[in-house]
Amino acid sequence: MTGRLHQLHVEYAPAEDRILLKFNTVDRQELRFWLTRKFVKTFWDQLQLLLASLGRAGAQSDLAAKKAMVGFEQEKAAPEERFAQPFEDDPAAFPLGDKPLLVTGFSYKAPKRAGGAGRVAFETESGHEVGLPASPVLLHSLSKMLIDINPRTGWDLKPEGACLGERCVPIPPGRSDEFERKAWFNMAALAAHLGQPLAEDAETETWCIGEAPADRATALNSAIAPDFRLPDYRGTEYTLSQFRGRKVFLVSWASW
Repeated sequence: MTGRLHQLHVEYAPAEDRILLKFNTVDRQELRFWLTRKFVKTFWDQLQLLLASLGRAGAQSDLAAKKAMVGFEQEKAAPEERFAQPFEDDPAAFPLGDKPLLVTGFSYKAPKRAGGAGRVAFETESGHEVGLPASPVLLHSLSKMLIDINPRTGWDLKPEGACLGERCVPIPPGRSDEFERKAWFNMAALAAHLGQPLAEDAETETWCIGEAPADRATALNSAIAPDFRLPDYRGTEYTLSQFRGRKVFLVSWASW
């Protein structure tokens, strides 16, 4: 980055099933990056280890005290700084283009002398490396933003594998290359592994795994309609199960 860092922002993009990370500078340059599930899982572990080594947390020898200090410093740093303010979305320039770059790696370079500032860098699939000052406020703010956004993504990053709710799908031993390549996750391989259909929209680069045939057969045999949640025209949300035991008339329409 050629200008001094001003703000950062993260948001979940459902169509791409990725996190969009944005930085801007005081001279209104903006950089945009895609963070995939696989990358976030690795990056989160790296970020927590780095935070535990910096500031007052790094001075703690007891692991429990170190973890507690990381949490304390995170809550103290983020709300008071510019990173907590609404993101100023009026860029004057996009030095790396207005299309988000796919992040594939993260690294940290320690300061060359005592008391100096270290550097963190994001590495992209296109070969760019974007360096930022390893400011505790910046890193704690980014950590808190990822924590806050996690419930909206539906992601649950566990050692067991890719999890949705209580269901986790571990990657079969010896077959990791089939499922993961750089920062990409092979949805077709996952669908085949689960025995579920896969729908793809190449134009929007969106994939959706359908319900397993066995699950559909169970629903048909039970004669119980699957539950779903939809808003009415006032925006109030209802679930079909709320009306169980009562007659329900459903009207649907489409614009295509």
